[in-house]
Amino acid sequence: MKSLTTLILFLVIAQGNAQNLLNRAKAKAAQEVNKIENAATGNTNTASSNQNKLSANVTRTVITALNQGEVFDYQESCIDLGSSLNQIEFVLRSGSKCFSFKNGTRAPIPCPSGGCASKPNCSYQVLRRVSADEESNKYIVKEAGSADQAQQMPGLSAEQLKMMESMMTKEQIAEMKKSMVEAQKAMKESNFTLSINFREKKYGPYKYIDLYLNSSNSIFCAMVGDGADLKIISSVSAKAIELKGVTPIFAPLISPDGSEFGQIVQNSQTQQNELLTGSGKRYAVPNAATYSTQSVWFTNGNHVAYLNETQLLLDGKVVKTFENALNIEPCDVFVGTDGKSVTAIVENEILFADGDTYAYPMALGIYKEASGNFFKWLALEGKELVLYKKPN
Repeated sequence: MKSLTTLILFLVIAQGNAQNLLNRAKAKAAQEVNKIENAATGNTNTASSNQNKLSANVTRTVITALNQGEVFDYQESCIDLGSSLNQIEFVLRSGSKCFSFKNGTRAPIPCPSGGCASKPNCSYQVLRRVSADEESNKYIVKEAGSADQAQQMPGLSAEQLKMMESMMTKEQIAEMKKSMVEAQKAMKESNFTLSINFREKKYGPYKYIDLYLNSSNSIFCAMVGDGADLKIISSVSAKAIELKGVTPIFAPLISPDGSEFGQIVQNSQTQQNELLTGSGKRYAVPNAATYSTQSVWFTNGNHVAYLNETQLLLDGKVVKTFENALNIEPCDVFVGTDGKSVTAIVENEILFADGDTYAYPMALGIYKEASGNFFKWLALEGKELVLYKKPN
């Protein structure tokens, strides 16, 4: 019954608009083809130096040069810019041999297949759902009863059932309803309870826990509850987001510095989508925003961003208009802590808020120093891998 329960939860939180996703996928595919073609020629940065416009406050540092026959393993997931200027990691290939470049040091490694372990730098922080059999789920502690029962889906609304039934066969619908009846009966009759044990602090007990962790496993958010009474809790706040009369959509959200969290929900009465935050704020979210997994996110300074077809909205107000936002990934949109300045990668070019531009960056990120926040980006210029730094 566990696999069916997982399917039910997936269908609830992953509803979407196929055409919108297709448009974004086409735009992303075009960018990736461009990158692959550039990589094949060994020249990722095809723009001439006079095409870039950089202010005097930008510093340029050559971190290494490619050896004879060596190429950059051009997968974005292989680039990790770290959290300070001296931290940077990527993979180089030379024939059948591979080398990692990490913080200034080269070392031979087995060639990665199907992507790399490191993750790309991004303007927002992502939470990942932890499956019941993952090692990370050691954070969920059984208090009493059966732990298997504790992971059952507590209930579904009539709207959710109708949506799922349109996507399933009659046999699947019958099996789903039977499993739900059994699960709800088990939850009523059983005495199971679970708790979350995270960094020597206990949360719970609850009858239902759906756990999410950030990439470093230093922060969690979780959907918890007893029966159909659900709420979102987090290790960053003593407050909780109550989910009464609403349906959660997608995973919980968290801000880049981890100080705020939220949940996109659909109001069962108005059928409109909202973002509820741990600090108690509510934001109206256009229903189309939830058709993409991460089209709503927290920026630096805990501003709420939403990217539609042509505009970037911040806390409900338009702050920037693009020619075609379908060509822009939310991950590539960096908003200043002031909630006004916007830097974005558009069609393989960094468009900085102050008017500076740089064509064909390989990765862009923000890191913090005592004197403030800085952009840094990696670029391949001829045979040189260059790291740039610019105040944000």
